[in-house]
Amino acid sequence: MQTGETPDRSTLVLLPVKRLSGAKMRLAGLLSQDERCALVLAMLGDVLDAVRSAGLIPRVLTPDPDVLSFAGAAALRQHHGVRTLNDALTRALHEEGLSALSALVLLPDTPLATADEVRALVSRRHVASPKAAGPGEDASEPWLAMATDRAGRGTNALYLNPPSAIPMSFGRGSLARHLKAAAETGVRARIEELQGLALDIDTPSDVSELLARPGETRTHRLLRELRAGDRLP
Repeated sequence: MQTGETPDRSTLVLLPVKRLSGAKMRLAGLLSQDERCALVLAMLGDVLDAVRSAGLIPRVLTPDPDVLSFAGAAALRQHHGVRTLNDALTRALHEEGLSALSALVLLPDTPLATADEVRALVSRRHVASPKAAGPGEDASEPWLAMATDRAGRGTNALYLNPPSAIPMSFGRGSLARHLKAAAETGVRARIEELQGLALDIDTPSDVSELLARPGETRTHRLLRELRAGDRLP
């Protein structure tokens, strides 16, 4: 976002983060719990930067007090008793999205996400299934856009216009479920393959892939520091 521009308040942007005590357990053989917590916050900071640079206002949805403190003004406390990511997102979309025209759910373990990629997701020109809106079509009809993971099976970001366009179905194999929900409800959908958003950091191979790519993100700096201290191969 350029200096002096007004942020877009019509889109609710949710960045869900689980409790740090259970963060990135598939990296437990590579990083200590404190290092995994630091990694989660570094990645979150990078994604917050991308969202803000895209001219949007992020909200960090989490039950963790340390994450809430890190998020500051962007913090959105997850309700007690909510047990799953999809339930937490559904409730937040219902309560916080009442005045929003659209919503973007962005998984914040994608530290290479860029402002351009975020803007691409929320742009109407990217709706192409079954076809983009043209003459005689209603540009206000529901639509969505999804950014896949590297395997092309997961959903790393989901843009919904309106916020209630389809139910939340994140988790393993979520892309197929989101597409099925869109087809069943007649919602136009577009799959986006965006290089930065496609890399979610869950496994040691993901860490290696990130370190192989150039960059000066918070996450790059943290992982390089750990590698310099012989904490990473």
